[in-house]
Amino acid sequence: MKLPSDESCLLCLEGWEEAKMRKVKDWLKGSRQRYAAVIERDPSLLLKVPQETNLRLFIAQDENEQQVFRQIAWHYLFLPIFTTSKGLQEVHTEVNGFAADFADRGISLVTNARNNLQNATLTGRSLFGKLEGVPAIVCGAGPSLAKNGRLLQDIQDRAFVIAGGAAVESLRRLGVTPHFAAHVDPDPAHPFLKQMSYDIPLFYQLRTSHEVVVKGTGPKLLMEGSGNFPLETWAQAMLGMSEEPFDSGWTVGCYAMTLAFHLGCNPIILIGMDLQEEKYDWKLAAEWIDQFGARETSRRWINSTEGGIGFNSFENLPLAAILKTLTTSYPTISTLASQATPLIGGPAVARQMSDSLSRAESYVTQMLEGGVSPLLEHDLEQELAEQKILSPIWQIWKYPILRYNAHGDVGEQVNRLIFAQDVYRALSRN
Repeated sequence: MKLPSDESCLLCLEGWEEAKMRKVKDWLKGSRQRYAAVIERDPSLLLKVPQETNLRLFIAQDENEQQVFRQIAWHYLFLPIFTTSKGLQEVHTEVNGFAADFADRGISLVTNARNNLQNATLTGRSLFGKLEGVPAIVCGAGPSLAKNGRLLQDIQDRAFVIAGGAAVESLRRLGVTPHFAAHVDPDPAHPFLKQMSYDIPLFYQLRTSHEVVVKGTGPKLLMEGSGNFPLETWAQAMLGMSEEPFDSGWTVGCYAMTLAFHLGCNPIILIGMDLQEEKYDWKLAAEWIDQFGARETSRRWINSTEGGIGFNSFENLPLAAILKTLTTSYPTISTLASQATPLIGGPAVARQMSDSLSRAESYVTQMLEGGVSPLLEHDLEQELAEQKILSPIWQIWKYPILRYNAHGDVGEQVNRLIFAQDVYRALSRN
């Protein structure tokens, strides 16, 4: 059995074998940040095998296997995993993908929301259905985009071009100006996105990097979030937006494609979506796109991407073959923007957030310095910052923080207060 050399990781094995576990225990001694989990079918082993800080036994039967996979993924959140179980690997990727937004303790999400609320903005949902029957080309930033630069220059007057994330800059380098930009990342991997300016309408969410949003000088169209962060949901309700979450998949490409669908576009053509199976988040994105196309049969779905995983529910046609079929005229950008509903009250909502954060930080500091009191606990629990910011973030971060808690409920309470103080102080500086 080959053991990973990583200093911080999770090794997950199937079946308890004494000889193998002696090697694993020696491996664990090499770093305090190494963990091992063993999935076993025999419940009687729970009485024979002691649970240790960095070595745990999980009992799984066929009927609860997925539940156990999810328990393992959460317990060892943010750790790289080494396992031969494809099912566990997929659940681990899904859970860590969900938690990735909170990897910086939610600082980016809250900071982006507060700053984005300062923008003069329109509601993106008010444009749904305004492009009924208009062809859309949804662009990702994959290699196949550049291969079709000349065709995209010819086609942009006959279809709506929607660029997701880095595809905005990729298209500009090809001499193509998209009709819409779509951004979702709280802290994009491409640093140039925070530096480039663009004068086209932008679909975004409160979670989107405010440094990216502020670079857009065209109309800003705010969309609802996925419902994963209560602060975002609360702010949207305060602005009078829809309470319905906007399910937009795993990546900005999924998001842009979903926008095209709700705008009413048909057909919807994907290009530059060179998703690779070896990257699990891209694999999840490809599966999501494929399922969306299979479910929404009222539209014609075409994949013009060359390479990548592909989508079973889509037609596969080269862009050159589609070019001659696109003759539909469509409204101008200015006409569309004039039909969008303005959102009022963003700065006031941002002030409510900031005021509550200040009060919550004060309560937490008092409890850490002078002891916990029922009155302070009550006051803290009533705060927006506690209910909509700290509490949901703690529900994620408690897993890595409490791995070494040896003091029960008291230890958890102290760790939570220290964590809260760190988060509130970081937010006060942003």
